[in-house]
Amino acid sequence: MKVGKIVGASAFVALAAFSLESYSKTTIVSGEVMPGMDIDHVVIMKEGAHFYNIPQIKVPVVDGKFSYTLVSDTVQVYMLVPGPFKGFFSSDWMFFADGQPVTFRVEQNESGESDSRCTASSPLTAKFGNYYNTFNRTPVNVRYEAFIDSIESNGLSFTLPEYTDVSNRYYKSRDKAEMDSLKQVMKTLEADGKRYSEYGLRKEAMEDEIDRAFHNYEIETLAADSTEFGLYMIARKMWDSSANDHLDYYNIYNRYYSGRFAGHPYAVEIETLAPFYLEKLVSPGKRFIDVKALDADGNMRYISEFIGGKVALIDLWASWCGPCRRNSKAIIPVYDKFHPLGFEIVGIGRETDNDSSMRLAAKKDGYKWPCLAEINDSQFIWYKYGTPNAPGLTVLVDSDGTILALNPTVNDLEKILTEKLGMK
Repeated sequence: MKVGKIVGASAFVALAAFSLESYSKTTIVSGEVMPGMDIDHVVIMKEGAHFYNIPQIKVPVVDGKFSYTLVSDTVQVYMLVPGPFKGFFSSDWMFFADGQPVTFRVEQNESGESDSRCTASSPLTAKFGNYYNTFNRTPVNVRYEAFIDSIESNGLSFTLPEYTDVSNRYYKSRDKAEMDSLKQVMKTLEADGKRYSEYGLRKEAMEDEIDRAFHNYEIETLAADSTEFGLYMIARKMWDSSANDHLDYYNIYNRYYSGRFAGHPYAVEIETLAPFYLEKLVSPGKRFIDVKALDADGNMRYISEFIGGKVALIDLWASWCGPCRRNSKAIIPVYDKFHPLGFEIVGIGRETDNDSSMRLAAKKDGYKWPCLAEINDSQFIWYKYGTPNAPGLTVLVDSDGTILALNPTVNDLEKILTEKLGMK
């Protein structure tokens, strides 16, 4: 496990009430593309909770060179990605737009894919490399790397032969039925303790040790930092809704950062997400959060206008999210069955720049309910619902506005609606 790559408030903060002094900086971003690479442009994009929902700036490569003047209104993190962006990134691509020049070299990595390396930057940007490299040199990580190298160099396996065989067949298969069957076999083997070899069990134990050590390292490092770098790293932790240690980082923010960065976009995001973790605002038994988004006529509408007094499903999705769309299409029969009894659905699409792709997707997929659009996270809807780094979430709401279930399956939805609305 290499760590070097990045693969209590009771009310929401007022999102537009920034108290920062006037700030405007121009950052010259330039670089070169190594000979023999088929790269005609690079992409500059602001790093955020969900990178598929961020506007991209395409910068042409001419004679192996590129340059762009980036104007920013706050000190924030951006990425320079070899075009086209494929949805993964490295800490080597990241830089702060802080008014100091930054340069990159685009080259091939060990896998033969295009990669970018920051070659000159400000002290603030240089912290990215130092942050991870410092931990990678700690004894716990050095021991782990030596162990992994020894197992792999001796041709040993971290999994037992039967599991290895099934896993290899799964990843080679292109037949969905076969893949589903093999996946179930792997789950059964794991449940029966037949997945890991003795080396795999040791690897798992060492990774747990590393996770604990890295957590402690981060807490200590961020407490001592108190710059925009530390603020950004805390925001990244808060973006990850699957983590379970948010309050440790929020406490660091409260103690060392909040007063110094009032109104900074990262501070706003941290404070917007804090109630979700502190008070579990989006959970069964709590009231749904009434947010507004863009309707098909270009008007901002509150979701309460569509679901007030009804048993309803709030469907957060995106035109570019395949699993979201499959889930939404799967509930069309449920809508047809229960809508005459008072059941309602309102969809909100998480989109970039405009809602045209969402409108086309909703029409193509046959959604029969109203669909609103959240453009460029302007209303922080996904943050307010505690899932900033994922496009999809469904929230089932009772007629009094109480949340009944999060991400119910079709079967769960049918069962609850039958109980609530009486159809058998």
